[in-house]
Amino acid sequence: MSRAALSWLVTLTTVPALAADPKAVEPVASFALVDGWVDFTLERDGKPVADARATVLVGAERWASGETGGTGRGTFPRPPGTNCQVVFDLGAGPSAPVPLTFLSNDSVIPTRAPVRDGTAECCVTPPRRPQPTEPQPPERSTPLTPLRDRLIIGAAAVAVNGIWLTWALRRTRRDDSQPSKKRRTQRERG
Repeated sequence: MSRAALSWLVTLTTVPALAADPKAVEPVASFALVDGWVDFTLERDGKPVADARATVLVGAERWASGETGGTGRGTFPRPPGTNCQVVFDLGAGPSAPVPLTFLSNDSVIPTRAPVRDGTAECCVTPPRRPQPTEPQPPERSTPLTPLRDRLIIGAAAVAVNGIWLTWALRRTRRDDSQPSKKRRTQRERG
């Protein structure tokens, strides 16, 4: 393949990808609270998103679920409490939860919210980084001897060595002051 042909091939395959605006195709959900029911519409580029699955969560429990149908509309009864989350599945897996808050004047916020895939930065908790740990000292197979006990053992060793050294020196002096048997026998012979 020639260099010019390769250049055209690369240009033709990358330009459409660069021209596409990912935010332009992001679906948007609109919400309204009417007579104790939450009405919603799911649209992409102003057109209804047909057959999207919607699941309403209150805490960790599923409150309601259903599909939008061909009009991109759906409704569910207002859950107890002041908030819930709506998760949409457009066929590529569940979206990030859209949090809804119910106000005392029978309205809901937000009235419009983007529907992002479940890996959007805004809604996914970042992974925990391991906490730095200080190096642990190696395990010892024998228990440590307390300082007090080591001092007592050391003092006892010094005392025993002192007594032995004193005894050895006195014995040497006593032996030097008394003539040995060999000296006595040489004096007596001589």
